[in-house]
Amino acid sequence: MDNATTSIDDQQADLLTDIVKIGSAITGAANDVSMISAIENQIKRYLPSTGWNLYRVDPDKNELYCVIATGADENKIKNIRIPIGEGIAGKVAENNELLFITDVNKSEHYSPEIDKLIGSHTRSVIAVPLVYQEKVLGVIEIINPSQSTTSLQLKVLTTIADFSAVAINNLLLRESHSGTGVRDTKLHELFSNIAISITVSLNSRLNQKPNHFTLLSPKVWT
Repeated sequence: MDNATTSIDDQQADLLTDIVKIGSAITGAANDVSMISAIENQIKRYLPSTGWNLYRVDPDKNELYCVIATGADENKIKNIRIPIGEGIAGKVAENNELLFITDVNKSEHYSPEIDKLIGSHTRSVIAVPLVYQEKVLGVIEIINPSQSTTSLQLKVLTTIADFSAVAINNLLLRESHSGTGVRDTKLHELFSNIAISITVSLNSRLNQKPNHFTLLSPKVWT
C-alpha cells in the first residue's frame, strides 16, 4: 500500500510541475507572437494532431476572428470570421464548454467552408473556450487529434486554454494601457486553484489505466 501511495504522489507531483511550466510559458508571453508560439509548443507537447487553430473574440461584432490556422496562408486567415453561435468554434464560444467531435461529418456545426479556405481536411476536432473571469475571449481548436486522446490530455488542454485566456487578457490590458496584466499574486492564486482542481479530479484515476475516448458521434465532453 505504501508503494502505491508513493507512486500516486509522484504522479501528482509531476502533474503539478507540468501545470506550473505550462502556466509560466504561456502567461509570460510579452506579445501576440510569443504567446502563440508558447501555446503551440504546449499543444504539440501534450496533444498529437495534424494542426490547431486559435480564434479570438471580436466583442464589437460578436464574432470570432482567426489568429492562426496551421499551414494556412496569412492573407487567407484574415478573411476567416465566424459569428458567435455558428460553426464548431462559434458554438463552443456561445456555450462556454469543450466539444470533442470524433467525426465532423456527423456534426451539424461543422462547416467545410473553413477547410476550403485554409486548405485543410478536418476529420475530427477538439474545441475548447478560452475563459477569463467568466468571459469567453477565444477558442482553441485541435484538428484531427489522436484517436487515443485520453481524459487526462483533455484536462491538460483545458489547462492550456485557461492560461491562454490569462495571457490574452494581459495583452488586452497592455493594448488599452489600463494595466500591466494580472499581478503575480493573482497568477499564483490561479496556478494554485487550477492545480488543485485538476489534481482532485484526477486523483481517482491516477492508479488506473487512462480512459480512452472512442466516440463515434459528436458529443460534449465535460
